[in-house]
Amino acid sequence: MAFRDLDDFLVVQPIDLPIRGKVYHFPGAISAASGLRLERFTALTRLQGEGGDADPDELLLIGEDADTLEAEMFGGVKAEMIADGLTTAHISAVFDTLMAYHATGSLEVAERVWEDHAGESPAPAPATPQATPKARGSHAGSTGRQTKPATKAASATQTSSDSGS
Repeated sequence: MAFRDLDDFLVVQPIDLPIRGKVYHFPGAISAASGLRLERFTALTRLQGEGGDADPDELLLIGEDADTLEAEMFGGVKAEMIADGLTTAHISAVFDTLMAYHATGSLEVAERVWEDHAGESPAPAPATPQATPKARGSHAGSTGRQTKPATKAASATQTSSDSGS
């Protein structure tokens, strides 16, 4: 028996996320290189969460690696979201959801992460310079920025692996 070409039957569906009555379509696949980076990142995050000894510097996606992964996950839709006037809270929810999906390959896990954002709103501006509310980063910016582990995506990943999925 000869194997058929995988691209003849492998269909990767986009991830459709509704925001403010509009459905945004995100690519359902990322490159193998980005997938491997994400796999390492989630494995280290899981190890750290289990009390393991992971190097804190390795628990960050930084620079070009982070930019490439984010660009592949958003597939150019981020610019559309910004043009539509969405907030950093919206972009953060999408980022966490896409991280969960690409880390686990499970739409069910991604949906749980998406629903975890229900009721969240952007943090108000601090009233005084001393106030330090929880930052809700846009995950956009220069190549030198650091993206900390998305705790919801990491915990969703852990939940998925614990259940034997």
